[in-house]
Amino acid sequence: MYSMRFCPFAERTRLVLAHKKIPHETVNINLKEKPEWFFKKNPLGLVPVLEKDGKVVYESSITCDYLDEVYPNNKLLPTDPYQRALDKIIVELFSKVTKNREDKEALASYREKMKPIEKSLGERGDYFGGSEFPELKKGQLRLYSMRFCPFAQRARLVLAHKGIPYETININLKEKPEWFLKRNPNAAVPVLEQDDLLLYESLIVCDYLDDKYPDKKLNPTDPYTRARDRIITITQYYKILFSKSDCSEFANEYRRHMDAVEKALGEREDFFGGKNVGMVDFMIWPWLERLSVMNNLAGSDLLPVDRFPNMQAWLNRMSQNKAVKETMLDCKLHAAAYNSWREGNPGYDFGLEE
Repeated sequence: MYSMRFCPFAERTRLVLAHKKIPHETVNINLKEKPEWFFKKNPLGLVPVLEKDGKVVYESSITCDYLDEVYPNNKLLPTDPYQRALDKIIVELFSKVTKNREDKEALASYREKMKPIEKSLGERGDYFGGSEFPELKKGQLRLYSMRFCPFAQRARLVLAHKGIPYETININLKEKPEWFLKRNPNAAVPVLEQDDLLLYESLIVCDYLDDKYPDKKLNPTDPYTRARDRIITITQYYKILFSKSDCSEFANEYRRHMDAVEKALGEREDFFGGKNVGMVDFMIWPWLERLSVMNNLAGSDLLPVDRFPNMQAWLNRMSQNKAVKETMLDCKLHAAAYNSWREGNPGYDFGLEE
């Protein structure tokens, strides 16, 4: 690489070489008194220039793109063509902002011109390339989650109930980092990772945790009871919550579904698991935690006490459960998160501002 220690354009290429750990040698050029042989490498007389086995490449953006293609480890360029184009716009914007360094008027408007770049970074995460994968220590159990996702809350409830040590990485589901897509091609939470173990889909994750950590067992041992529990679990609690149309039309359908759940609970005891909380209790709780939001959407009480006395008593008992208390969010936060999602600009930090 032909470079100059204080040249920012050359530094671009040095950064890529270092990031990808590409072995290379550096020849620094005196840009005031350029040697004649250097003009044969780049007739413009500028750095950086790359040379290997007779192949010569120059211009910083070109050398960096070339290195990323030839050395695909630690990939830097996004695979999506549109995202690549947006990245180039940012680079071009930044170049225009910084190139007129001697122009006082241009410098005065620097902050104004940087606003689009600031906005773009805010939409992406930790870096323009997205969030960097957080190092996972050997033996550490990690849950990829999202604070307001009811599916992810299922896994958090089971982890809390069993007292399993774990760490949480919350995912921005609107701007998912590339490394997360490698962990779940469906791009959804929850995802469980530990060493070579990688699992996703909430019911699968929770069943695995119950088998792997058998203390405080949640799934019943009887196959028929397990099957009946699964039927209760797949009742369409989410249909109202995830609808962007008039939700009132789903109210009667929801109550019909819940009639069967009310009957099943009446045949059990305090919980679907009997005297103690079972897996099905935790699997349906996240949706019922958001009942006030669904009531507002439906424009009516979805579980009136005269029709659902068992479920109303169950709601009171579940709200006192230790795992539920540990994972529960205020109904106002759920409403704010849901409204932001419905408006097409989901917010993930409600309640964290302070």
